[in-house]
Amino acid sequence: MLQRVRQYLIDSYNGLYLIVIAPSMPTKGTVAKVLLGLIIGLIWAYGINPIQFYDAAPSQLSASYRQQWAELVAAAAEAQFYDDEAIRQLFAEIENPAAAIDRAISQATPNSFAQQALQNARPLAEAAGSGKAAPKPGGLIGDLISGWIIPALLITIITPILVVVWRMLIYPNIVAGLIERFKMMRDKDYREQRMREKAELERIRTQREAAQNVVVETDTELGEPITTKVSIYTPGRAYDDSFAIEDANDTFLGEMGASVAKRIGDNQVAAVEVWLFDKEDFVRTLNKIFVSEHGFNDPATRAELENKVENPATDIIQISEGAEAVMETDQLRVRARVKRVEYGSDGSMPSNSYFDGLQIELAAWQKGESSGPYKTSVSMPSATPGATPTPSPVTPATPAGSGAPSIQPLSPPPMQTPPSTGQVQPVMPAT
Repeated sequence: MLQRVRQYLIDSYNGLYLIVIAPSMPTKGTVAKVLLGLIIGLIWAYGINPIQFYDAAPSQLSASYRQQWAELVAAAAEAQFYDDEAIRQLFAEIENPAAAIDRAISQATPNSFAQQALQNARPLAEAAGSGKAAPKPGGLIGDLISGWIIPALLITIITPILVVVWRMLIYPNIVAGLIERFKMMRDKDYREQRMREKAELERIRTQREAAQNVVVETDTELGEPITTKVSIYTPGRAYDDSFAIEDANDTFLGEMGASVAKRIGDNQVAAVEVWLFDKEDFVRTLNKIFVSEHGFNDPATRAELENKVENPATDIIQISEGAEAVMETDQLRVRARVKRVEYGSDGSMPSNSYFDGLQIELAAWQKGESSGPYKTSVSMPSATPGATPTPSPVTPATPAGSGAPSIQPLSPPPMQTPPSTGQVQPVMPAT
């Protein structure tokens, strides 16, 4: 039983507190700031700038201050500042003025002028009757409830709610955006970094969606591709994608990718290069270029791009949705297909001159032993006994007077079935 209760408490702590409550709890720094603000507020309210009450009615004063009020009225009556009716009305402003006069008489110096003035004013205090009732002081429980408990309860309840609202709604949706905007306005490097990060996140999201929507197409000659990737360009991103080409056994066959071939204006991309590297062919890397409509028709741009390809007539392609470029080696075939292209719009740049978004699908096939434009199949005729004998290299003549024996060279492997009888000896030149 105890074990079950213990496990229940542990699960409740892990499930409720750590997962639900803890992520929304204020940090230690926040708690320290709240306590510091509370201490500063108390010092200010009770030490530096305490509350001052003024313009209160005499009946609202405490008992000691009501007695002082009665003494002042008695002094005014003795000095004949007011008539008897006015003195009576002043006494009526406090509760039980006669009792206040009696306390003042008992505390005054015997036979003093103050005591005599109080005794002379007592009939007027009695004439004022009970006066205005003073507010009744609350009990200890009432004072605690009104002074401390209710505010403490409100703080305890409201603070977590405010923290959750702040961290889940206000800060991420309002404050964080303002801070981000302020930093981007003040710091150019930070602005460029954030733009690159946003572009990379957008690329990853788009690439993930595109990968889910890829339709594997079967080549009529080679079947399904062994690798299909989507290369995505977004503004602000350092565009240079590279994808490994591997077979079903994870054997590395080569690489394919896409990168920037031409930039114009304020670092805008006007042409993209797709390339293929075959590990069996270390001599070259095949490439083709997709160029914008303006760049394709611009002589200066074409002249610059022609220096980057082997055959400008076929390797420079005007970009459009569905445009394809195929690259082949003895072992691999890669098809680059434009899935989506968006042109940017800038009044200072020519129309359709740079990309604002681009998706290129790269599909790779592994070719068979006899496929490909670089291999042909040749039939060799069967050899007969009367065929031309297998050629052998000629041994140079032995110099005269030399005792060195003649060297009998080895015949290379035959390229066809050797004759069934006979063997031609190598021809030795005369010495």
